Amino acid sequence: MIIAVDIGNSNIVIGGIQDTEILFEARLCTDATKTSDEYAIDLKMLFEIHSISLANIEGSIISGYGRIESHWRSTAAHRQPACSGRILPPGGGHGSYKS
Repeated sequence: MIIAVDIGNSNIVIGGIQDTEILFEARLCTDATKTSDEYAIDLKMLFEIHSISLANIEGSIISGYGRIESHWRSTAAHRQPACSGRILPPGGGHGSYKS
């Protein structure tokens, strides 16, 4: 499964995608005062609600900008180090990414 995250000014939209099927979609409020640990708790709760096992996550795609996006990168890197990921620039970008 791939976890897709779109970080906006008001909401963070998270989805789980397996092959061509969307397994779940959820929204969190964007909060610049939250720490990476607080976002990790939010993610853990979301995965539990949707019965998603971390062992099934193969990678991630994160689109966003600024402080909130850096919290998400930090959380993903420290909580799931074996998981590969792509960071897209605002607007989705085409062809270039950071891993």
